[in-house]
Amino acid sequence: MNEEPSDLDEILERADALEDQGAVADALRLLQRASEIYRDDPVILTRIGSLATDLGQWAEAETALLRAIEVERDFALAYSYLGLLYKAEDRREAALNMLTSATRIEESAGNLTVLGVIQLSLGMTEEAQQSFRRALVVDPNYEEALYNLATSVVVDDTSEAIALLEKAIEIDPKYSIAFRELGWAFRRKEDYTEAEYYIRRAIELDSTDGWAHIYLGNVMWALEDKQAAERSFEDAIRVWPDWSTPYWCFAHFLEYQGDNQRAEALYAKALEVDPGDAQANWRFGNYLADIGEVEKAKTYLNWAIALDPSDKRPSARLATLE
Repeated sequence: MNEEPSDLDEILERADALEDQGAVADALRLLQRASEIYRDDPVILTRIGSLATDLGQWAEAETALLRAIEVERDFALAYSYLGLLYKAEDRREAALNMLTSATRIEESAGNLTVLGVIQLSLGMTEEAQQSFRRALVVDPNYEEALYNLATSVVVDDTSEAIALLEKAIEIDPKYSIAFRELGWAFRRKEDYTEAEYYIRRAIELDSTDGWAHIYLGNVMWALEDKQAAERSFEDAIRVWPDWSTPYWCFAHFLEYQGDNQRAEALYAKALEVDPGDAQANWRFGNYLADIGEVEKAKTYLNWAIALDPSDKRPSARLATLE
């Protein structure tokens, strides 16, 4: 049996090692025991908070992190982890407050990037882009800031997004989601050869990424290789069977192929998996309107409007049915 570590640095190193081995619960228990000796140590409290967050023990995580802040008001890491906890709980305003405090204390690339992600989720696009750009001033090679800035500017400046993503994968050649989004940026430019290359590379790096399979399906559709497109959408469902998105994406493809029977079944499956998916409700409502099932279409379009009032497409389509 391994002897229990007693020195604080040794305890933290042992906890890190356990976490690296995937034994997160064991790491948390070790730190909980250590907190009985090193009472109100902000480092231990913050590590307890981060590990408890990873394990979904959110009440314990919040208690530990709030106590760490109470003990040491300027401990930026505690604010950062509390912001991540609130983000996980979808308490976005609270997360914004915590990350704003963290960056005020320590303007690190990591803090600024997470702040930007939260700002994006609140529709604060300009502020988010400023945060990502500030992160890249602090650390020009911070690949997560490069990635997030790229995905936030891709619609307005696809060329800048491509340059940012190319730099990100140069820094980290195994950054699968950067390869995926780089492929999609090339899809926006209708450069299908580059798009297919980078998306397939993303799948090689992470075959469980449903978005990569969906992206590839769309690229194959644009290239009019319908069999390959169908295989890609099927792969997306295979790796994400509990997500509604691959079902309605495949349904949308089949709808355009005139395969209404399968399309309708997949739209229904998407809504069975997640009745609260605004996109699935909008797509299904739009499909039903197209085939003349007006009253049924209105039901799903109204649900889409209620679920996501910011998306004006369902309202516009509904107006054509009144």
